[in-house]
Formats: sequence, structure tokens, C-alpha cells
Amino acid sequence: MYTTLRRTTVVFTMIMEYFLAGQRYTSPIVGSVGLIVFGAVIAGARYLSFDFYGYVVVFMANITTAIYLATISRIGKSTGLNSFGLMWCNGKFDRLWFPDFIR
Repeated sequence: MYTTLRRTTVVFTMIMEYFLAGQRYTSPIVGSVGLIVFGAVIAGARYLSFDFYGYVVVFMANITTAIYLATISRIGKSTGLNSFGLMWCNGKFDRLWFPDFIR
């Protein structure tokens, strides 16, 4: 169930990028993502037992992942940093908050 529902992360990311960065996707890309999600649902249909807590956890994970990816994309475009530069800045920022864990 978890893996099947996590395949919807791409849809959540596309929605968040639309709201946060104004990113629009072409219809072939939207169709491809729909096909991926449809295939994941078909593949995992036998394992989708209803568990409200499980669904809440998976969809919260999807939403937070989508917000993270859209934010990283937006910051990367506005600052011109590549993925390694963003990871370096993230490491420096985390070092300020958690100095006791790194020696």
C-alpha cells in the first residue's frame, strides 16, 4: 500500500510547483504522469486495504515531499545554485542548528 500511494508524489509535486513557482506542464507530461499513477494503482490494487491512519501518513509524506521539492526547485532557479550548491548550503545551515551532533 505504501509504495503504491507514494507513486502519487509526482502529482503532488506538479501541483505544488504550479502554486509555488508557476510551473506549467505540457499535456504529454501530464498524461505520462497520469499513466504512471494509473499503473501503480493497478499494480497495487490487491494490497490497498483501507487503513485511515496509513492513508493520512502516506499523503502527509507526499505533501511534505512535494513542498520540499518545489521549494528546492524555486530556490535553485532564483539563486542559480545547482544541486550540490544547495546541499552545501543546507549542510552549513544545519550545522548552525545542530552543532553538538557534529564533531
